[in-house]
Amino acid sequence: MAIVSEGERITGVQAEVEGSALAIACSSLMGSAVEGITVEEALGLAKSVIEFLEDGKETSFSGDLVVYESIIRFPERHDCAMLPWRALVLALKS
Repeated sequence: MAIVSEGERITGVQAEVEGSALAIACSSLMGSAVEGITVEEALGLAKSVIEFLEDGKETSFSGDLVVYESIIRFPERHDCAMLPWRALVLALKS
C-alpha cells in the first residue's frame, strides 16, 4: 500500500489487493473515505471500522461507508472487509 500525502493530509491511496471481490471493493471505499483527511483522522476511522466489524461497537458511518452496516450481518465476510483497513493502519504507522 502506498499513501500519498501533502503535509498531514492524505491525497491518495494506492493498494494492490489480491483477494475477494469484497476486499477489493472495501479497499476502494477506504481509499475514497480517507482522501483529504489527516493521518490521525484516517487512523481513527480505520479503528472505528475494525472495532465495528470485530466487536459490533456502536458507531455511525456516513456516505458510502454505510455499507458496513449491512456487512456486519455476515461474520464470515468480516476479515475480507477489514483487510484494507488493517493494511492502512500498518502503512500509516510505518
